[in-house]
Amino acid sequence: MLNESIADSETLSVTRVALDSMTGSSLARLRELVKEATDRRQTEWCLVLDNVQEYCPVYEGGIARQSILKVGTAGTAIRLEDCQPGAFDLDSHLARVAQKKRKSMTTESLRTDIDWNHVHAIQALHWVRVLVDYIPELNNLSKEISARFRSEPLALHRMREGRKTVVQPLGTNAERETEIQGMARAILDFDEQMGVGAEAANQLLFWVRGDGASYSTALRLQRYLCSIPDNHNSFRNRITTPEIWHTKATMINSIATNHYGPATSKDPSSLSRCSGAVNFKRPANLSSCDYYPTVRSMSLIWETRVLDCWRIHLGSTPSLLLYFADLVERNELPTLEFLMEQAAILVNRHASQAAYEQALSSAESINAPAPMRIPFGSGSHVHPAPDFDAQSAAEPVPNVHEEARNFDGDRVLANSILFLQDFGWWTELAYAVPEGDIGRVFEIMKV
Repeated sequence: MLNESIADSETLSVTRVALDSMTGSSLARLRELVKEATDRRQTEWCLVLDNVQEYCPVYEGGIARQSILKVGTAGTAIRLEDCQPGAFDLDSHLARVAQKKRKSMTTESLRTDIDWNHVHAIQALHWVRVLVDYIPELNNLSKEISARFRSEPLALHRMREGRKTVVQPLGTNAERETEIQGMARAILDFDEQMGVGAEAANQLLFWVRGDGASYSTALRLQRYLCSIPDNHNSFRNRITTPEIWHTKATMINSIATNHYGPATSKDPSSLSRCSGAVNFKRPANLSSCDYYPTVRSMSLIWETRVLDCWRIHLGSTPSLLLYFADLVERNELPTLEFLMEQAAILVNRHASQAAYEQALSSAESINAPAPMRIPFGSGSHVHPAPDFDAQSAAEPVPNVHEEARNFDGDRVLANSILFLQDFGWWTELAYAVPEGDIGRVFEIMKV
């Protein structure tokens, strides 16, 4: 049996030769496809790049031997399908840039451009999804909820059914993409691997994507070389955007900075206090969080607060599970339409800008219209803050916020509303990407 296994195995050198052969044939095919698209005056491939590092430690000392950090830039070619003809036409792009319409852009015009009705509707469906996932008696509605995410009017611009994104890894180079000259050499190297020639630079745009540092460096590169008349050498035919995954990570850092508060916070709305209550570790650096643990803790806190809003709204004290179990016995389970109507009310009351502003004024809360009016509670008992480790206790505590003398609002409620709104938007972004709906992604990016 052992001899058979040895006979069937391949040596490392043979495996490397096979992989090199496959890579070479794949790149040759990529260059053919790029040339065919260029001949049709179309851009059908984009470039996604990112920095890579490998730390090479020295295990045995010696003269001139020291540990080093090898750095470079990795690139991936991604095929662009179902694009409108002329979408990457260079002349059209430069003509629009020359019009300078962006000078008329204001904060108000950006806000007006957001489809707020769609944003609220999609948030309501997420609130229903959280409830349906939690209540066993409602699990049968999951398929219908998924169908609503993927159909109009909530679906905006989905990938066609059955489409799979084609990607081709490119050879890594040793350039530093955060430096101007390094970015220029890295892009030209990837151009050569893909078969993108200088002749295409006078006709077509080429799309480069990366993280925030790559995006910033590419813009500086174009700014420094703008006086060069040649489109290829000046990189004038490049459009650069930050990657969606980097936008998601940056949004998580922003939410963490705004909502965690001090490690020993007594504020019930702070994520530090909530994380301690469920034994989650607070991020050590709020401006650069460990992504997956932070997302997991935020998701749990957000869903718990959403369920608590459902519990209070439905009057299902003390437990949602017992409430719906009782509805099953009485054959009175709500329909999906009823849940959507109630979720729309909850989003307006607990996860909107209007709700936030209302929470900051007692008069506005009392005089709020019926759909926005929330019954005043009898108060709540603040439990002792959980114990934190010595490192958290040693962290500098920011100055305590003091409200104005005439402030009569509820700051804790207002902060809770902002978190439900902000992380709800992030949740929609996280769901829209795997759904392949770039329209929904763009709506959240505009926010």
